[in-house]
Amino acid sequence: MNIDSINKWLALSGNFGVIAGIVFLGIEISQNTKSMQAQTRAQLTAQGQNAIELLMTDAELLDIYTRVNRNEEVTRLERGRYNLYVRHDFRGLENVFYQYRAGNFTDTEFEGQKGRFRSAFIRPGYRRFWTNNKSEFSLEFQNEIESLYSEIATE
Repeated sequence: MNIDSINKWLALSGNFGVIAGIVFLGIEISQNTKSMQAQTRAQLTAQGQNAIELLMTDAELLDIYTRVNRNEEVTRLERGRYNLYVRHDFRGLENVFYQYRAGNFTDTEFEGQKGRFRSAFIRPGYRRFWTNNKSEFSLEFQNEIESLYSEIATE
């Protein structure tokens, strides 16, 4: 074997090593993506549970929430508490939308999340909050919510 043959074999071996490295990197990226998606879903589930827990553990907030969504009278302070709660809920919804756009939800999974968007607008307090405060949210999110709101209005 001469030096030229050895160099060719070394170059060929190096090329196989590079290809193997690229394949390995692709597998690692895929696993990392799946891990990030699972972590995102877990975080969003926890946010939803926290919102429900707030209503379950704070009887006064639950009473305010119920009265506002029945279009009953509330004090200015109660309206403020309600708006803070709804703002928190909408921020969670905006995060779901952002995560979908970032690829952390499939279309099918996002359709399930959109059900939550729709159910929010069944409540008059949410509709009123959105009308008065939508400019606080990203334009893309506003467009998505307005589209869903239009769907509900035509049902």
